[in-house]
Amino acid sequence: MWRNTLKLILNRLLVMAGCMGVLAWLSPAALAWSLLGSSDVVEKPLLKEEYQRLQIKAGWPDDQPTKLIFEIGNRMEAPIQCVGATVELKEGRSLNKTFSPKVFVPGKSQRNGSVQDVVKGSMKDYAVLCTCFRQQGQGACVNPLKRNG
Repeated sequence: MWRNTLKLILNRLLVMAGCMGVLAWLSPAALAWSLLGSSDVVEKPLLKEEYQRLQIKAGWPDDQPTKLIFEIGNRMEAPIQCVGATVELKEGRSLNKTFSPKVFVPGKSQRNGSVQDVVKGSMKDYAVLCTCFRQQGQGACVNPLKRNG
């Protein structure tokens, strides 16, 4: 019986190794191709001044006391992406939560994102982590889908 188990484990390891080999082969090709059409546009965290141009509110729906919803308003021209939030609890702990998928907020727009397992009334403070695209990783936020930013 242990031989069958060992044989099954070895077969699964071989399949996994084969998959990893294919992924390793595909990775360079996949990384060279970009939806943005240009490799000089890089996603970077927002600066303090850019965060000040966002309007972020947080709260719970009446019927879901563990689902924390963030309303993210972007007053900039360029789009942003918000990847998650850090929630500081009244008891002193902090929770790092991710938005899945990322919350894409076009310029001059507002979108909602949510995280689970944050009990209503337990939050002391929060911070939302957002990024934007920059030419060569620096300068002002740009729209990566426009040719001139």
